[in-house]
Amino acid sequence: MIEKSKRRFLCIKFRACGLSFSEGIVLLVIGYSRYSNQETISSLSGIDKYQTARYWLPWRSGDTSEGRLILRITRKLVCQSEKGKEAANSLKDIMDQWEKIIFAGITPQEEQVLEQIMGKIVGNVREYERNIGREKL
Repeated sequence: MIEKSKRRFLCIKFRACGLSFSEGIVLLVIGYSRYSNQETISSLSGIDKYQTARYWLPWRSGDTSEGRLILRITRKLVCQSEKGKEAANSLKDIMDQWEKIIFAGITPQEEQVLEQIMGKIVGNVREYERNIGREKL
């Protein structure tokens, strides 16, 4: 339910910025990491590698007339164009709005407990992922 609501919230906010959901997520990933490669962007965003590539293909082909160029490639690293940097700042503000919504009424102590619990959950998932290669499907 939380993820569904978050996605709806982000879709509405990204659309207001003139971006699709996928474009917004890719911009956020790069906005928080500054430089990245296609594989990392795909892994962190959950968006297919080939779909992430289409956001910088106009730069590769030299076709920047579209006016929606948000990424550029430098030595196989992907970074934001100036337009992308502006959009990422707006998107970070949107993520701050979402955090205010979901953490409303939660005390700093409760937030700290949540972070500790989530840290344990992440550790459990990482341990599972390390061992998954040993399991037969």
